[in-house]
Amino acid sequence: MVPNTSNITLKIGVIFLSIVEFLILSIYRTTMDNYTSSVMWMVMGISVALFSLILIRKDKNLPQIVAPVQLRINRELLVMIFVVGAAMAVLQLQTVFEAYTINPNGTGGDIVPCIYFYVNRFLDGEVVYQVMQFKSWKVYSTYLPFTWLPFIPAEVFNFDYRWIPLIYFLLVIFFLYRQLLKNEGNTIAVLIKGIIPFFFLNHLIWKNEIIFGYSVELVAVSHYFVLCFSLLHRKKWIIALGLLLCLLSRYTITLWMPVYLLLYWFQFGFKPAFRIGVYVIIGILVVFVIPFLSQNWEAYFKGLENYSHAIDTLWQPAHWQAPDAIPYYLKQGMTLGIYFYDFIEGDFSQKLAACKMAHFIVSCLTALGILMYYLRNKMTNEQFRKYLLYTLKLYLVVFYAFFYAPFTYMYMVPIFLSIPVIYSINFQQRSF
Repeated sequence: MVPNTSNITLKIGVIFLSIVEFLILSIYRTTMDNYTSSVMWMVMGISVALFSLILIRKDKNLPQIVAPVQLRINRELLVMIFVVGAAMAVLQLQTVFEAYTINPNGTGGDIVPCIYFYVNRFLDGEVVYQVMQFKSWKVYSTYLPFTWLPFIPAEVFNFDYRWIPLIYFLLVIFFLYRQLLKNEGNTIAVLIKGIIPFFFLNHLIWKNEIIFGYSVELVAVSHYFVLCFSLLHRKKWIIALGLLLCLLSRYTITLWMPVYLLLYWFQFGFKPAFRIGVYVIIGILVVFVIPFLSQNWEAYFKGLENYSHAIDTLWQPAHWQAPDAIPYYLKQGMTLGIYFYDFIEGDFSQKLAACKMAHFIVSCLTALGILMYYLRNKMTNEQFRKYLLYTLKLYLVVFYAFFYAPFTYMYMVPIFLSIPVIYSINFQQRSF
């Protein structure tokens, strides 16, 4: 059967746009002006999602028989890529960790020292969510459980916390590879798809080592990969687990999740959607509210107030900048907040308020648009599951494009989410 050339073009387009989107984060945001790079990143990310959504209707994914020898070649190819890619990451990170020493007093980077507080309090049986006192400052606890729980093995076995993100990421890539072997028979596609995760990882370490020296964002990326797996799964508890990992690490999908449950209700009925919702609520109670939040309600909500004040500082020039300079985090080339800072009249608080309002409105409109499009287009169950994945990518791009706390490392989540999208698009499907 002759492949549909328009479908192949779209599939290649998804891969190309994903790579361009990634390179904006890795290198081009520092070579383009702040206004251009932030818009370009958003356009690339939205285009990845839209191209993928078009493929839902156009691509029939007709199965083809693949010879066992071809499957063996694909498997050996992925093993080689995995070993080489992981080894490159380990060697690079070893150098990065030696260059970026984590100070317990929180200077330089406070993410890992804060996680250290959470983990040690938990292991020592202390109240986890209470004020954290550093040498010259203090902060109330705001990290949700799945931000710090994955680091317990590092404390138990006494190794650098910053290895945990890589270990977690390699585990999810291993499962991605397993799915790739099941769903993709085209060896060239297997080669390209196999390389992409390690290209993203190693290139970002090479060009932005400070992200890996002071942050642990690969944990959040891996959580979202698990969410992507769960969206394509049928078991309700697995779906709930994917949602919980993301909800209890960051609030990003709070506006998306109600739409997801509604979509699931409309596609599969009320009962399965209700079960997922119940599992999620039980998970929140068991993992967060009962063991942690109930111990000290006040400290956590004081932490949220402190976080709000911290955002205020992001919209003001740093102490080492000129008083009239553009705040450091707004000129990193990823956030549309730069437009609000430069073109909204008033002081920084009024500019920030306008950005927050725009962020909320566009996030809500995106979630509503996802719902409305579904209601106007009938889908098979397979198409529906892919629709959830691609619209999650769309939602996260819009969410982070307008995000008002634009730490550069956070943009790894929406950009790396292109990887599961690419893996869900098959150039050739095998069957037995």
